[in-house]
Amino acid sequence: MDLIAQTFHFFPTYENTTIWNDTIQGYIGDVEEMSQSVRMFGTKNQIKNTLEHYMNKHTLMLDEVHNYKVESKGSYWYEHPCYKGKFHEEMKQIQNNLKEYKKLWEQKKNAVVIKLR
Repeated sequence: MDLIAQTFHFFPTYENTTIWNDTIQGYIGDVEEMSQSVRMFGTKNQIKNTLEHYMNKHTLMLDEVHNYKVESKGSYWYEHPCYKGKFHEEMKQIQNNLKEYKKLWEQKKNAVVIKLR
């Protein structure tokens, strides 16, 4: 049983919002963009089922998926210039996050959903 973590980005949805404005002494209606990204940790089947349920529940459409993992030496990102010396710090953070996700998964025994924004 392989445990994996994946980050899912969804197309934005829009919600009507109403706020009170003291200047005009009334409510102002506006449309607010709601972007969502989540990370899921678990087995491949658990993530697949949880993602399907999550998308149906929140009426979301999937935009992008990324694997969230520690990159091995020799991989494309290992020597990528965008990190400029921060690669090992990033990988330590990812490693620590994965340990925390595994602890949560062991308690829940199902896919863990982490809301990113």
